[in-house]
Amino acid sequence: MKERIYWVDYLKAFAMFLVVLGHSGIDESSILKSWIYGFHMPLFVFMSGYFISSPRPIIKELKKDFKTLVVPYLFFSLFLIPFYYVVQRLSGVHISSSMFTYIPSRLLMDDYYHCGPIWFLGALLIIKVSFNSVQAVLQNGGGYKELSIILIIILVVVLDLYSGIHLCSADSALLLFPYYVAGTLCPKILRAFSRNSILILGLIGMSGYTLLSFNNTGIDYDQLKLGTNVVFTYIEGMLGCFSLAFLFSLLSNKKNEWLRDVGMNTLTILGFHSIFIQVFRFAYKYAVSEVIPVWYLFIISIVSFVFCYLLSLVLSKWCPVAIGRMRK
Repeated sequence: MKERIYWVDYLKAFAMFLVVLGHSGIDESSILKSWIYGFHMPLFVFMSGYFISSPRPIIKELKKDFKTLVVPYLFFSLFLIPFYYVVQRLSGVHISSSMFTYIPSRLLMDDYYHCGPIWFLGALLIIKVSFNSVQAVLQNGGGYKELSIILIIILVVVLDLYSGIHLCSADSALLLFPYYVAGTLCPKILRAFSRNSILILGLIGMSGYTLLSFNNTGIDYDQLKLGTNVVFTYIEGMLGCFSLAFLFSLLSNKKNEWLRDVGMNTLTILGFHSIFIQVFRFAYKYAVSEVIPVWYLFIISIVSFVFCYLLSLVLSKWCPVAIGRMRK
């Protein structure tokens, strides 16, 4: 088993807290939300690509992706689908379908509200499988398995874009795919520069990202919103991903076991944080006021993050397969 890279886990922990904060209900037009949404989900795709070098056997990789992405998706759905159903009912949202049709449509992500934040797992599955298949075809000539998978993915994306059937967030996967490719290039770029150069490039890149985020609002890859300018959105996203990778890579000689552990458990935090956030928001609205102050959003983000981390420790011990942990 390869030794874990500490700074990658630190970066994942930092980015996942921003995901939780971004979902806490921060005002859509705020500078903070624009800053977070410009890179937070692209960064996870980017870092997934970071560890890819050569094509892997397609069937072996599919089995691995099933265990690490599909199984957790189904597990989180057991909690999220009933939860969102109840929330919508309590909020007075009209649900035309019965629970029996509501559940399959959510599992297949057949709308833009699907199962909350775990839409990302479906998108990442499509990105990883399609990249591996295309890479195998280009480098080794591929075979009928890879070509068949590519055709299936193309069909899913076409259905998603033109028929109104939104399966596995294929449209979001298409938008996020360039970040996966960029992530595969990052290790070579890091090795090409000295630590001082990486620091300077990271600071310059983050400065540029911040300036762009102030003027390019409304980015949400899940909802297919690409800000005020598509080109600026991708430049902004790439700057955010590369500059954060550069800056956090400088922590490679710093070893903090707790932060590493948090980074290893970001999948569980992704899966459950929205439940805690919604409960805390409802409690404040019911007990105090409909208007939730920013300070409260920060507090519930921290508390939800910690609760989900503690829950991940329990699941890691008693049910690791449910959260994508491979048995030793």
